[in-house]
Amino acid sequence: MKTKITNRFTFVIGALLWGWSYSVVAEIPEGRDELRIHTGTPEKKGESIVSISGRWLAEGDLQTGFTALTFINGPDEAKADSALSLAKKVAKSAKRGMAYLRISLRGLAVEFVKDPKDPQYVIRNKEGIPLSKITIRDFTNQKFTAEIGAKSFNSHGTKVALDFVEGAAVAKIVLNFSADDLKTFHAEGGGIDVTMGDGKTVSVETANKTTKEIEKALAAKVNGSFSSSPLFPDEREKRDKKNIKPFDGGEVALGGISAKTFTVHVKDPSIGVVTRFQFKESAKKSGGWW
Repeated sequence: MKTKITNRFTFVIGALLWGWSYSVVAEIPEGRDELRIHTGTPEKKGESIVSISGRWLAEGDLQTGFTALTFINGPDEAKADSALSLAKKVAKSAKRGMAYLRISLRGLAVEFVKDPKDPQYVIRNKEGIPLSKITIRDFTNQKFTAEIGAKSFNSHGTKVALDFVEGAAVAKIVLNFSADDLKTFHAEGGGIDVTMGDGKTVSVETANKTTKEIEKALAAKVNGSFSSSPLFPDEREKRDKKNIKPFDGGEVALGGISAKTFTVHVKDPSIGVVTRFQFKESAKKSGGWW
């Protein structure tokens, strides 16, 4: 009799715990945090790169993530990449970047959308795991559009920052790097276009300007602000430090964008853009499982 009571008690407690665990997981459905990047044709000559980093909160609020890197062929290359192949390469590199993580710890999914008229890759959280941060470093001079899977970036609690950087910095070694090294850099020219939602496109000329001057000029035109500190610091996984360069001392802080999309077109071949997305859940703990 005692054994039956004990078994029943154990079953009830187990059911309650399972129900509590399931309800916690169910609070964050798969795809609640979604970011679509509509890609454009690479315009920078030669070989360039797109690098993507993702962070999320796994079991026990442990922050973990990955960094992935892919090489893109410009219009003058024998096998020039298109907007479609660029999207495919980035999605594939992200999957490779997470391959070393246990399946249960892979907190996001990256899907390539094979649409010749609107190529894109989609980043979504997995069930029960909220996204924390996404960083996309683009040196291809493509015209891309970022779209949040909600009414707007602001309504989803997602902050955005645009950091324009020296294009050649991608090849520089991180060791002994200093933001002071960039004071001698002046852009070649070609300009930058930015559009918020369906609004008017604003342009900033870049010829002979420093990245700080460019960012200040753009911030004034998009109702943003120039920030001397990043939206969030870059975090380097112990296994993977590909193309994570030190912050160069300035970026355009956009905060919460009232539109669902924004479009960026860097037409200056001497400049790349680092786009940072910070989702509403902030990382509580750092570290990873490797």
